[in-house]
Amino acid sequence: MSRFLVVDACVATSASTKQIPVSKICKNILDEVLKSTHKLVFNQQLQKEWFDHPSKLGIMIFSSMKSRGRIIKIDESGEISHLKEKVLVIKDRSRVPAIMKDMHLIEAALLSDKIIISLDKKARNNFCSILNDVQEISVVNWLNPEEPNENIFLWFSNGANYEESRALRNFVPQTTS
Repeated sequence: MSRFLVVDACVATSASTKQIPVSKICKNILDEVLKSTHKLVFNQQLQKEWFDHPSKLGIMIFSSMKSRGRIIKIDESGEISHLKEKVLVIKDRSRVPAIMKDMHLIEAALLSDKIIISLDKKARNNFCSILNDVQEISVVNWLNPEEPNENIFLWFSNGANYEESRALRNFVPQTTS
């Protein structure tokens, strides 16, 4: 079954054939997406990020996916617009700018299969910190390809299914460097 995946721009911009571990991992993730039947989901902000600081490989994957009809463009919907309003009034006001900067990932995920692939540990930690205030986001799966214990390649080989164990509500935030 095809999944609708939100792949953060940081994965696309990090992907290359260089022998740097994160570049290689991100390239392999994009290759997995390309050789599967899964689709990439983009809202306006995510597509802008992919193209603002493009990598050759990221653009090549986007173009290939588009020519195969596997790019899904979505509009932010009225049904989730209230989430930003909730973020603006969270208790920890210092997190609001960072959370708002990445809110488009959550919005795209909630309007598709609820799956985000991102290297951004701080963003995931920020979203986990507001689950009591914005409970709707707790269902989002967030996979970090750079984290070996998340077994993202095994997850892909098993169909890239939504897994309750990967939901933000079940993630224990880590300290970031």
